[in-house]
Amino acid sequence: MRCLKRGKNFIFPVLLAAVILFSSVSDAFAAVTQAQIDEVKRKRDQVSEEKMAQQQVIDELSAQRDDIIDQKMALEQKVAITREQINLNNQEIDLYEDMIAEKAEEVDEARAREEEQLRRYRMRIRAMEENGQLDLFVLLSESESISDLLSALDDAGDIMQSDRALEDQYIAARRAHEEKQAEYEEYKAGLVAIQEMLSDERDQLEIEISSSQQVIDQLQAQISENEDLIAEINARWSELDSELTELQDQYDAEHTPGGLWGAEGFIWPCGTYYITSFAGTRIHPVTGQSKYHSGIDIGVPQGDPIWAAAAGTVTMAGWNGNYGNCVMVTHGNGYTTVYGHLSGIAVSSGQYVNMGQTVGYCGSTGLTTGPHLHFEIREGGAFLNPLAFFSGGSFDYAPDA
Repeated sequence: MRCLKRGKNFIFPVLLAAVILFSSVSDAFAAVTQAQIDEVKRKRDQVSEEKMAQQQVIDELSAQRDDIIDQKMALEQKVAITREQINLNNQEIDLYEDMIAEKAEEVDEARAREEEQLRRYRMRIRAMEENGQLDLFVLLSESESISDLLSALDDAGDIMQSDRALEDQYIAARRAHEEKQAEYEEYKAGLVAIQEMLSDERDQLEIEISSSQQVIDQLQAQISENEDLIAEINARWSELDSELTELQDQYDAEHTPGGLWGAEGFIWPCGTYYITSFAGTRIHPVTGQSKYHSGIDIGVPQGDPIWAAAAGTVTMAGWNGNYGNCVMVTHGNGYTTVYGHLSGIAVSSGQYVNMGQTVGYCGSTGLTTGPHLHFEIREGGAFLNPLAFFSGGSFDYAPDA
C-alpha cells in the first residue's frame, strides 16, 4: 500500500476545515450496524414481554385481592347487621328482664295477699269457734226455732263462703302472675338462645374477616413485589430504549452523507459499512482467476443511494464494461473517485456534484455476484486503498473478504 500524500493541487479551504473539524470524530468512530440495532430491539422487546407477563400476574393478583375485598366488605356488613341484631336483642332481653322482675313483684304481692287472706280466714274461724258461733249444739240450744238455727248456719256459711271466694281470687291472681312470669322467662330464654347464636355468628364472621384481611395483605405484598419487579423491568426497558435511540441516531447519522469522514475531506459513499472484498490481488469471485482488485467492495442493499465522496465534476456516467453502470468524479485536487455496479445513475457527465449528492443507486450490473458498491479512490493514475482514508472507522467484514 502506498503512503498517502497531499496533492500538489490546491486543497479547498472548505475541505481543509472539514478535515480539521472531523478528525476527532473519525478517530472515535465506531460504525453501528443494523444487527446491533436489531439485537437491542430484540432485548427491548423481550423486556416488554417480561413486563406484560409481570403485569398480567399483577392484574390476576389484583383481581383476586378485589374479589376478597368485596367478600370482606360483605362480611363486614353482615357483622354490622349482626351486631345491630345483638344490640336490639339485648334491649329486648333487658325489657323482658324488667317485665319478669315486675311480674315477680306482682307474684310476691299476690302471694302476700293470699297468705294474708288465709291468715284472716283462719283467725275468723278461730274467733267463731271461740265465741261458739260454730258449735252446733250451742246453736241448737240458743236457737228458739228451726228457722233461727238455719238462719245462724246461713250467716256462718255466708261468711265462710265469702272468705273462701276472696281467697280463691287471690290464688287465681297469683297463678296468673306466675304464668305470665313463666311466659316472660320462656321468651327471654328464647332471646338468650338467639343472642348466643348471633354472638357465635358474629365471632365466626370476624374470624372470616380476619382471615380475609390476611389474604388481602398477602396478595397486596405479592402485588407490591411484582410492582417492584415491573419498576426494575421499566428501568431496564428505559436503558435499552435509550441505548436503541442512541444507536438509531448514530446509525441514521452514519447512513446519511457525512456519517463517516475520512482523510483528505472524503466522506463514506454509502450508508453501510460491510466490506465484502479488500483492495489488492484476489481470486475473482466470478472468473475464479487471481486478479488485482482496484478498489473495495461494500455490501449495500439493492437500490440504496450512493453519494459523492467529495465535491467535484462527473467525468464519466454510463456503462463501463465489468464496472457495469459506473460514475467517476474528479475532485480537482488530484483525486478521482469511482462508483461501480450501479443499478441506476443519477448524474450526467460534465455535471458538478456536491459532497454527499446522490450519484446513483446500488445494484449488480457488470461482472458481479450480487448487489454491492465497487468504490475506488485514484490519485493520478494510481489506485489507492479507500480504507486507508477511513482508518478511524470500524467496519464489519465478510468471512471471505
